[in-house]
Amino acid sequence: MVLNEEQQLLNDTISDFLDEHAPTQALRALRDNPAAPAWSEQLWQQLCEMGVPAVAQPESEGGLGFGWLGLGAVLKQMGRRLSVTPLLSSVVFAGGVVRRCGSDSQREQWLSNIMDGSLIATVAFQDGRHFSPLPSLREAEDGRLCGDKRLVMGASKAALLLITALRQNGSLGIAALPANTPGLAITEEMLFDGNRYATVSLTNVTVDETQWLGGED
Repeated sequence: MVLNEEQQLLNDTISDFLDEHAPTQALRALRDNPAAPAWSEQLWQQLCEMGVPAVAQPESEGGLGFGWLGLGAVLKQMGRRLSVTPLLSSVVFAGGVVRRCGSDSQREQWLSNIMDGSLIATVAFQDGRHFSPLPSLREAEDGRLCGDKRLVMGASKAALLLITALRQNGSLGIAALPANTPGLAITEEMLFDGNRYATVSLTNVTVDETQWLGGED
């Protein structure tokens, strides 16, 4: 990965910060305590104050403008220390889905908050043990959703879940559901790498048409 001068400075700054605030021992402490949160709120807040969630976002949109290489440098340093944050699940995955699939009003409602780290979101796209590009979860005739999503990153601390499902007409849809939606339950488990994933269960969850990303489009 070839970085320009500004990206290299970002890389070095993040490296020094993580050495001090998020050494590998921090993951071990989370891993060894089943009652611990999925990640350190203090660490995430500090990263947000540094503007890390907006590293790749263009300056014209209020971001730092380091591009994907800059974000890659940040993720590389986090990977070296096994740092646990919602940067990948919320900013990269959920933020990318909202940016590309949301309507103008949905992007205005959620994107800036995802990119400044104040809104934690995640994408629930896996139905069974093995990934399939098309979900088995299907919208019922009455508009409700029933079924499970598995291995959802950061779901236990997400305020917004983006859930893939087949619409009644067979097209792929993504429902944006608040974590406190009636009928939505989150069961967290820790995997061998020390990270916490979750099964998201939906029982007769009513989805308003406005909650589908992109609306009728």
